[in-house]
Amino acid sequence: DLCQPIVWWCGHCKTRFSTKEEKLEHINQGCKSSCPECGETFTERRRLMRHIRGMHPKRCEIPGCGMLVKKWSEKRHIAIHHSEIKEVPCSVCGKLVNEYDI
Repeated sequence: DLCQPIVWWCGHCKTRFSTKEEKLEHINQGCKSSCPECGETFTERRRLMRHIRGMHPKRCEIPGCGMLVKKWSEKRHIAIHHSEIKEVPCSVCGKLVNEYDI
């Protein structure tokens, strides 16, 4: 729609601006995002997200578990602690090994 005003977005913090100049001023002043858990600040959103995933574990939500698990290891935790571990033949020697060790 031609009547809609152009909106400028900061690619880092997702703040909206009505002019390109406002956006550039915001960026030049040092746009930063802070971690909601510890307050550490980051100039790039992707670094903040990597920090949160790696540094702030959450409790496993499976009833009876409650272990602290970092986001990047959540799938492995579930596979090891909440499912049957299967043995599969090694593709090199044929020996049965834990499928998560491959």
